[in-house]
Amino acid sequence: MEALHSARATTDFALLSNRLDALHQAEGDSDTWLIAERSQRELAEDPAVSHRISVVDLLLATIASQHGLGVLHYDGDYDLLAAHTSLEFESFWIAPAGSVD
Repeated sequence: MEALHSARATTDFALLSNRLDALHQAEGDSDTWLIAERSQRELAEDPAVSHRISVVDLLLATIASQHGLGVLHYDGDYDLLAAHTSLEFESFWIAPAGSVD
């Protein structure tokens, strides 16, 4: 849903949706929400960081951790989640931070 948010028109939405449908789907379950909440709590307890992470980012990182997957992104929140929570996933930047407008 976050990727589809970038579509600028109905045709763009349909094209992007079809491309995304071709990707492997990693699903969350009832534990996903509990793990995500625990991770948010871990951030809140760490005075060096903020717990105010996007719920979407938190859920994606949690699902990646549950399935042993990495996260391909352009968002520093994933590095923060990987470094300051018990979530275990690899954070892969699509481009160096600050290099894309």
